[in-house]
Amino acid sequence: MTASGSPASGGEGGAPGTGRPAVSGPVRPLLLALPLLLPTLAAAAGCGGEPPPRAFAQREPVPLGPLTLRVTGSQEVRGSPAVPLNTLYAESGRKILVVFVTWSGMEGLAPPDRVRFVESFLTGRSSVVDNEGYEYPAIDAMPLPLYTGSGPIGTLVQDWVLVFHPWVDSQGMEVRFVRPDPDPGGFRVASVQLP
Repeated sequence: MTASGSPASGGEGGAPGTGRPAVSGPVRPLLLALPLLLPTLAAAAGCGGEPPPRAFAQREPVPLGPLTLRVTGSQEVRGSPAVPLNTLYAESGRKILVVFVTWSGMEGLAPPDRVRFVESFLTGRSSVVDNEGYEYPAIDAMPLPLYTGSGPIGTLVQDWVLVFHPWVDSQGMEVRFVRPDPDPGGFRVASVQLP
């Protein structure tokens, strides 16, 4: 069977003088629109030129617009947590990973507003990614004294704990933070490798 007689040709015959099958029906508008769709498809597939995350070391200041973070450590929570918080219990097949951070900045805001911003930022703009590329968003963020049950929580606690629930067999974790205001020519996502 020739190319012009194949089912993909849209029937008998082809484009005159080209040796190619004629394109008609619903396929033709799609082919005509393909040059316009390619940039959108490439961006959706992750090929749109998104720069890789900027790597930072533990304890190195990570500038995130109005906020600066330092990742000071991480650990898996095993057994019963120090305080009975729902987010410190994981469903079957998941583990609990906590990441310790210290924040600074936003001196122009009142202390309660700074704390609200930090909590919103940490729960909405942080995740951990394992060595297979699976990403797990933060489940919770809390002041360190609440996590440890070590005493009253002040109005401006700067040591916080992020809670994640990755799969039990996840390895090679890094924590990522997305800037609220991507810096032109700078980075959009910061990453810190966890031990």
